[in-house]
Amino acid sequence: MGIQAAGPYPPPQVQCPNPVYAEMMLSNMAAPDSEMSAVAFYRYARLMSREDSDISILFHKVSMVEMHHLELFSTLALELGAEPQLWYCRNNRRAYWSPRCVNYAHCSAKDLVKNALEDERAAIRKYERQLKCIADPGLAALLRRVTEDEKEHVELWKEVLGKI
Repeated sequence: MGIQAAGPYPPPQVQCPNPVYAEMMLSNMAAPDSEMSAVAFYRYARLMSREDSDISILFHKVSMVEMHHLELFSTLALELGAEPQLWYCRNNRRAYWSPRCVNYAHCSAKDLVKNALEDERAAIRKYERQLKCIADPGLAALLRRVTEDEKEHVELWKEVLGKI
């Protein structure tokens, strides 16, 4: 168990522009259940857990991985034909990412870790749903690799939770 899965990331390459896949990547970037939301939450959690330096450091390290995922999904969105802005489609309209996407209602390190664990599980479910719809092999390979990182994060937070 670590901060990310073993092995390199496949290059962010797609077969051709695809607006449906691009919309999925925009959602992965900037929806309430997105990498941008994860980065913002982990930044907050790092600060709020600073009295437990080990947990605070883990929040910081995981945020670095999530930032890399944000970069990868942004590149994929661009390759798929979308401008990689921080918005997603909700009710057939653009909805821009906002700090309101982050759940700030936590006080203890244990609560923060529980929230991180649930958010990582939700990301896995989302990416696995997307994988069932994606026929582009390059896109699917990268999405599978990101999912492996999220699974590592689940194991990490489960272990931390067991020690709190």
